Amino acid sequence: MGKNASVPGVKRLNLYLVFVILNFGFLSQSLAQKNDFIVFGDTAQSDGYIKNLPTQNSTVVFFKKLKKDEYKKYTVAEVSEFYVNHRKFITREIQLNGKSKTVFLQLVPQELDQIKLWRHSEDRDYYFLEDASGLNLLEENTFRDTLKELLDNSMLDPLLDITSLREYDLIYLFQTAKLIQQPRTFSRVLVFRPFVGYNQITNQFFGPNSGLKHKVSGKSVSAGLNVEVFVNPQRNLSVNFSPSWMQVSSQNFLLNSEGSLNFETDFYLEYTAISFPVTGKYYLDIQPNQWRAYFELGYSLGFFDYSKLAYYQAEITGNIVTTKRDEFELENIYSGLVGGIGLEKYFRKSKALSIGIRTFNLSAGKGEKFMNNMGFIGFKF
Repeated sequence: MGKNASVPGVKRLNLYLVFVILNFGFLSQSLAQKNDFIVFGDTAQSDGYIKNLPTQNSTVVFFKKLKKDEYKKYTVAEVSEFYVNHRKFITREIQLNGKSKTVFLQLVPQELDQIKLWRHSEDRDYYFLEDASGLNLLEENTFRDTLKELLDNSMLDPLLDITSLREYDLIYLFQTAKLIQQPRTFSRVLVFRPFVGYNQITNQFFGPNSGLKHKVSGKSVSAGLNVEVFVNPQRNLSVNFSPSWMQVSSQNFLLNSEGSLNFETDFYLEYTAISFPVTGKYYLDIQPNQWRAYFELGYSLGFFDYSKLAYYQAEITGNIVTTKRDEFELENIYSGLVGGIGLEKYFRKSKALSIGIRTFNLSAGKGEKFMNNMGFIGFKF
C-alpha cells in the first residue's frame, strides 16, 4: 500500500524536474542571445548581429539575422535605430558645417533627465545637446558657456574649466552636477608633477672586517616626475608613480673602541640612486579649489650604481698607529616603505604648486638600510 501510494508523488517530482530543466534551458538560451538589434523603418525590433559601429560618416550599418548569414548593408533611409556593443543609435537629422544631413546618432547615457547627449563620428567626434529647444551642436569655443548656463551651479565652474569636449568628460560633468551638494576640489584624471627635492640620506651597513654597524650620512638634491591617476569619482584618492634620480657623495668620520683598541675610520660613498615609488594618496580639502592637503603611503624600489665605496682606517694601540685603505661592497637593490605628507595651492584649470615631505626606509640583505628624508617642491599640470 505504501509503495503504490508513493507513485503519484514520484510523477509529480519528475514533472517538476522537467519543468525546471526546460525553464533553465530557456533562461540559458535567453542569456546567451546577443544584445544587438535593429529596427527597419517603423517595423518591430529584429534581433541579430551587427558588424561593428556605423561606417561612411555614420550613415551605413551592416546586419545579419542569423550567425551563418552574410552581413547586408543598410542605410539611414532603411533603419530607424539599432543597438550594438551597449551603444544605441537613432536615425536623426542634424545641422553640421552649414549643411543638413541624416545620420545614425549615438545616444550617450548620462545622469541628467532634462537633456539628452548625442555623439556623431565623422572626421572627429561631434556632440549634440538636446533639450526643450531642440538638437544643438556643442561648439569647441562656446560649449563651456552653454553648459554653464544649462547647469546653473557655481560649484561646477572649476570642473567646467577642465572639462573637454569628450564623452568621458561630459558624462562625468553631468554625473557630478546631479550629485554635488557642497564645493569640493576638482582635478583631472591624469596629472603630471615634475619636482625637485633636497635629501638627507643615511646609509646603514656592517663595517668591513668587523661586526660593527655603521651609519654614514649625506645630503643631495634630486629631480623626478610624479604621474598621478585619480581612481574614484570624488577624485580625492589617487595612485602615484614617482621615479626620481639623485647623485650622492657622502663622507663620515667614525670612532669605535673594542677593548684596548681604538678605530678611527673615514668612509667615502659616491653613487647614483634611482628610486621607483608607487603610493596611494588621500586628499583633504582645506579650501576647495584653493588649498588641499594629503598624505600618502606606498612601496619603493631603489637601484644604486656605486662609483666609490672606500674607507681609510687607523688602528690605535697605545702609541702604535696602523693605517690601511680598502674598498667594500654594498647591495645594488633596496626595497621598502615610503610615506609622506604635502600641501597644494591650486590655480586655474586645476594647476597647483605642491610642497611636501617624503620618507623612504629601504633595506637589503646583510642588514643594510637606505633611509632618506626628502623635502620637495613641484608643479602639477
